[in-house]
Amino acid sequence: MFVKTRLKDDVLKIYLTIRKPKVSGSGKNLVIATTMGPAGTGSKYKGQDITVVANAYIRNVNTAEAKSKHSGRGQETLEDATHD
Repeated sequence: MFVKTRLKDDVLKIYLTIRKPKVSGSGKNLVIATTMGPAGTGSKYKGQDITVVANAYIRNVNTAEAKSKHSGRGQETLEDATHD
């Protein structure tokens, strides 16, 4: 999964690739972006590497409906981080 960060001053911006929704492991949500656990960023804070964990999801979905609508796998890519 694509993750990109941008550190400027004291703000860390995290950019994730949005993908087709997939039912979460709990079956309660649709995951649309994730780092799939700890992800290195290439960014540093006071000389130390920054690692992030992030998930983006749609809450409280009807999972039976969601499974039928979003059963295909696919992924859109983030071409570049958006302009600030």
